[in-house]
Amino acid sequence: QAPPAPASPSEKAVGPDADLAYATAPVLLDGEALFRVRGTSTYPAEERARRIAGRIEEVARTASLAPEAVQAVPADEVMNIAAGERFLVAVTDADARLEGISRGLLATVYVDRIQGGLRAYRQARQPQVLLRGAQYALVATAVLLLAVLALRWAFRRLEARVSRLYEQKIHSVQFQSFEILRAQRIRGALRVVIRALRMATGASLVYFWLHFALGSLPLTRPLAARLLTLVLAPVSRLGGGLLAALPDLAFLLVLYLITRWA
Repeated sequence: QAPPAPASPSEKAVGPDADLAYATAPVLLDGEALFRVRGTSTYPAEERARRIAGRIEEVARTASLAPEAVQAVPADEVMNIAAGERFLVAVTDADARLEGISRGLLATVYVDRIQGGLRAYRQARQPQVLLRGAQYALVATAVLLLAVLALRWAFRRLEARVSRLYEQKIHSVQFQSFEILRAQRIRGALRVVIRALRMATGASLVYFWLHFALGSLPLTRPLAARLLTLVLAPVSRLGGGLLAALPDLAFLLVLYLITRWA
C-alpha cells in the first residue's frame, strides 16, 4: 500500500506567521462541525476547511473505505490523516499550539471525529432512516397546516372582539366627534398591530417548519443549518442600506421643511 499523499505546502506552518492566532473555520460534514482548523495569511481558514470537508465527503461516499481506514501517519513536521491512500488533512504544530495540546494528540482527536462523522453520514442515508425522515417531514407539514388554521381562527376572533369594543365605544360617546375620531384612530392602530402580530407568528411557524423538515433529510440538512443565516442576511442588508440612506433622508426632510416654510 502506497503511503499517504504529503501535506500541501499551504497547510504547513509558514515561518513566524505560524505563531499567530489566525481565524478558524469549522470543517462540516452533513451540516455538522467535525473540528475547526486555522488559517494563514496566504491560506484562509474558510478555504482550508472547505477543501478538507470535500475530501472527507468523498471518502464518506466511497462505501469500500471503512471508517477505521482513517488513520494518522507521521510525516515531516506534520501528522498526515488519511483514509487508505487518500489524504484528508495535515495537522501542524501551529494547529496543536492553537488547541494547547500536542500534535499527536490533536491528530488522534481528528481521527476519532472523522471516523464518527463517516459513520453518521452513512447511517443517515440508510433507506429506513430516509423513510423515517420523510415521515417526520410529512407530520411536521400536517402540524403546520393545523397551526395555520388555528392561528387564522384565533386572530379572526381577536379582530371581531376589537370591532365589538369599537362599536360599544361609538355608542357610548354618541355625537362627540372628537371622541369618535380618537376611537377610530385607536381601532386602526389595533388592526395594524394585530395584522403585524399575525404575520410575525405565521412567519415564525413557517421558519420552524422549514428548519425541522429540512433537518429531517440528510440531503437538505446543511441548508437547515444555514436557514437562519439565509433569513437574516436580507434583513441585515436592508437595515444596512437604511442606515446608509439616513443622511440623505435627513437632507430631504430639511429641504422639504424649508420649502414648505418658504
